[in-house]
Amino acid sequence: PVLNTGRQWRKVLRERDIQATEGYNDNISLENLLTGQRVYGTIPGLSNAYKTYATQVFSTYRKFNGQDDFGNAQVRAIVSLRTAFIAGEGINFSSKDDRLNKWAEKFISNNQLSGERLIHFVSGSEMCGQALMILKAIYKDDELRIRVGYRPYKESSIYRPIYVDEMFQDEVEGIEYFDGINWKLLTDKNFIYVRTGGDDWTSYGPTTKVGLVLTECENYDRALRDMRRNNHIFARITPFFKAQTAAEASSLNKMLKNRQWKIGDGFAGTADLSMITPGTGAHQNLLTEIITSLKTISATTGLPPHWLGFVDLMSNRSTAETLYELMKNETSLERLSWEKAIYDLMLKAQEMY
Repeated sequence: PVLNTGRQWRKVLRERDIQATEGYNDNISLENLLTGQRVYGTIPGLSNAYKTYATQVFSTYRKFNGQDDFGNAQVRAIVSLRTAFIAGEGINFSSKDDRLNKWAEKFISNNQLSGERLIHFVSGSEMCGQALMILKAIYKDDELRIRVGYRPYKESSIYRPIYVDEMFQDEVEGIEYFDGINWKLLTDKNFIYVRTGGDDWTSYGPTTKVGLVLTECENYDRALRDMRRNNHIFARITPFFKAQTAAEASSLNKMLKNRQWKIGDGFAGTADLSMITPGTGAHQNLLTEIITSLKTISATTGLPPHWLGFVDLMSNRSTAETLYELMKNETSLERLSWEKAIYDLMLKAQEMY
């Protein structure tokens, strides 16, 4: 229908559910089509607004890049810290064959697999629970090289693996991608697919750990903004003159107004001067909400609270060191998945070479 006014357009958006179609259906109400911001029917943060794989992934990408209203900094910190722990300092390769060692070191160096590119690969898998590396043979400086490319999981080109046997989801024979209308088979045959998210059968897609705490990240950020709003309105030191009678108070107010008195000016009178400051009850309530959200984020992602800035929560050194083991355990699955993927990548590159 042709909408003539902005009011009519907003009315349609309020009354109609917009359905996402990235392979997973999700009924959501949008504030507008430009920003993709959700409309909450109740108080924001009381229910999970990210119930499908598609909404979790693309909301994570938006927050990581600072495009959402809330939770941007928190998601960026979670993904970056977990990526650093999983990728470490890159790839270490060793064998008993010196020729193979020399070739592998050159292959790793040419593709920056011990540098920023590996970090980006792992970061992508932390946001979408999977990664797809494409290998191509090229000639550069009269030398044959095997290049490793990366296909991002984005809204305009999502993909999914095709298994040789659905009963054994450890051998991928092909990749399908969605072009907006149909699923098509990826023509590249030399690829390595990595899955780090989801359950044992990817029943709801390769969901990520950060995708499960997006609501908590938003609540953390909302409470932080409420602190700022509260301080902007109420956090002011106010001079207070305590007068004994109403007449004295009236006379004092008149004199202060006539003199245009301000703090620092000399003053003599019978009233007692004091500085009134607001209470901290509201501030403490918001701080409690932030810490509670942080604890939920920590339990799900494995990131210790003091790694996310709250060092005062970890005043006990032995406890802080123990939580380091928590992070190691919480990333064990992802590290094992990437370890196998890199091993397969090296074999595939050797075969192509």
